[in-house]
Amino acid sequence: MADSGKLQKKLTTLKQALGSLTKALEVQCEHFSKIETDLIHGGQIQKFEYSLELFWKTAKTFLYETHGIEAMSPKMTIKELYNIKLLDEGEYQGSLSMINDRNRLSPIYNEESFQEIHCQLPNHLHLLRKVTERLDS
Repeated sequence: MADSGKLQKKLTTLKQALGSLTKALEVQCEHFSKIETDLIHGGQIQKFEYSLELFWKTAKTFLYETHGIEAMSPKMTIKELYNIKLLDEGEYQGSLSMINDRNRLSPIYNEESFQEIHCQLPNHLHLLRKVTERLDS
């Protein structure tokens, strides 16, 4: 197994990304035009996407370094976190939902899906923060 320096570096980067996502979600859009609001929402979604990417890759490193478990995909990583009891059932389902939301954003742009996912960002952020704290303890 690798040394924990790699995991700590990934955790630091992940926490920075989650801090950036938190700040982005604090922007109040009611004073902006429709195009400005759309651009802000797009930036918030992008921050979610790269935060989730960092999250699952950090969790993957955690699993390998602390449990010797190799997980090759985001969903496999989430499943293994659940198997080692780092996630409860609700968190497991919420984490899969995050990955599914991210996957829905990629192939084609759909305004309705985009809005549904954007509304879920605060919930996704809360779960990402909670599980990241566990990975770091």
